[in-house]
Amino acid sequence: MNNACTSRWCRRSRIIKRQWRRFEKHPMQLFWWLTGIITAIFILCIIFAGSSETAYTAFGSFFTALAFVGVIVTVLLQRAELQEQRKELRAQRIELEGQKRELEIQNRTAQLQRFENSFFHLLEN
Repeated sequence: MNNACTSRWCRRSRIIKRQWRRFEKHPMQLFWWLTGIITAIFILCIIFAGSSETAYTAFGSFFTALAFVGVIVTVLLQRAELQEQRKELRAQRIELEGQKRELEIQNRTAQLQRFENSFFHLLEN
């Protein structure tokens, strides 16, 4: 049985997942998209507001929504930085293992040289 999704909803969810991955890679792009949408909604609220109280409520909601978008973008940026840091730590571990092997080889060589020096020194005497 084929596990591929053929329904319209499944295709849409794949498209949404792909777009979300793009936004995860570039969180500032998400920030600007959401800021534009929120600003458009805010402008529409002010235009269609019947009283000034509604406009002030919309104004407060606007900044609350922008703060929320800022928090989301901050979390995405930190997530990206942590992923980069994990990659660097993996590379550093690999490099340290290589250095450890080199130090072991140098240690064996130094022991051999000490043995040879003491052996030849004893032969001279």
